[in-house]
Amino acid sequence: MWRDRVRRALRGYTKDHVMINPRRIAQFLVRVLIVVIPFLAIVFALSILTELLTSEEELAELVREGNFWLAVALDTIPALVVMALVFWLPGRFVNAVYQLGGLRDGIKFLLFSRFGRPGFGPWAKIEQGEIAEGGPEIITHLGGPGNLIIYRDSAVVLERGGRLTQVVGSMEDGERHFPEVRAFEKIYDIVDLRPKRWVHSVQAMSKDGIRINWDAEVRYQIGDGGRRSTAREPYPLSEENVFRAATSKWVLAPGKAETMDWEGQLVIAAAERNLRMLLAQHRLDELIGLTEIEEQAVRETLQEELAQRLRDEVPRWGAQILQVTLGNLAVDDTITQQWIKNWRAYWQNWSAHHLAPGEASHVYQYEKAKAEAQMELIAGITRGLQDQLANQTITTQAIPRIILMRLFSALDRGAFSRTSRVFFPSQALDALGKLEALRQPAQGDGQHTEPPVSDDETP
Repeated sequence: MWRDRVRRALRGYTKDHVMINPRRIAQFLVRVLIVVIPFLAIVFALSILTELLTSEEELAELVREGNFWLAVALDTIPALVVMALVFWLPGRFVNAVYQLGGLRDGIKFLLFSRFGRPGFGPWAKIEQGEIAEGGPEIITHLGGPGNLIIYRDSAVVLERGGRLTQVVGSMEDGERHFPEVRAFEKIYDIVDLRPKRWVHSVQAMSKDGIRINWDAEVRYQIGDGGRRSTAREPYPLSEENVFRAATSKWVLAPGKAETMDWEGQLVIAAAERNLRMLLAQHRLDELIGLTEIEEQAVRETLQEELAQRLRDEVPRWGAQILQVTLGNLAVDDTITQQWIKNWRAYWQNWSAHHLAPGEASHVYQYEKAKAEAQMELIAGITRGLQDQLANQTITTQAIPRIILMRLFSALDRGAFSRTSRVFFPSQALDALGKLEALRQPAQGDGQHTEPPVSDDETP
């Protein structure tokens, strides 16, 4: 199972980065034998010399005896034990001091530091800004030798002996590579190159001393240093910006290991501080509009001003601002909520007070035009009657009847028009009904003194 994971992690490696590399294994064995063979030869020679000095027999006779070689072999055992202790004791020490995974890791560190590595490991895969796979303590706590598998969305800052050594990524000169970690060189920090989003609730106070909460959503990313994104390198690496981000850390309290990295400084420190300063310059009635359109305009203005302030400040952390969005404004205090309602009622009353004269003027102009039209209508009827009287077309007794017919015709038309419909008191309607009743017998008495007037006729 673990071999399958290693093969997947090492997919696409060159021949120098495969797990089983005969050339590297041969180099490792040669370095070991260069040290071990001379040591064993010296031990073996000293064992022979010891047996010769302690024996009274001649050399030729001793060489023929099997007991002689057995004694020589037994004499080498203490040296072999010492050789094993040379790796066992320092291995335990290294494991205890650097808190490695066990004695095996301590001995491997001694062997790899002295003779080199026979393969690719130990290794660590860096993905999405963290160690995703592998990553034994020998690389993270003590240091190399080893290799890093860095994906295109991350960058690593290495240190050695308390000094930052280099910034490494997945690409070098446009080609994929796998950085090698030297002895005692370990990971100082891992920086995520992808765009990020952080929502932080800012508690502030307005200019008139009212506590408010406003959610600030900040989208940011490590600066690309002016480099363009490509298919092979979707997140361009700027070593200077990565170095600034990795070294921008605040210690929150003396004697504690709690720190705030560059992301916390950008969002919690810079964004919150600048938004508080902006809100402190405005009263609450300037932040809350009467309508959604007014409130949206205020929010967009503050967003742009906050984004501009952050763009001027974040380059010292090696970052860049992509977008700033302010959420809904919230006021928790009940008294303040009531104050907002009263404030809105006051301004709505003010608006109604100033709109009332305009509405009254509109009604006045409408009624005036209506009265003028009625006057013109009456004047037209009067002129028509006068012309007919002058021409003796009708008699004087017929004039009241014609006027009543016109009146009832106008009332009937007005009843079907929404714009000109008039509501009369009940007394007026009763009087009109009596007039209608009086007019009906007069029309049936056989005296016809004027021609009938049509409703559609214009006098």
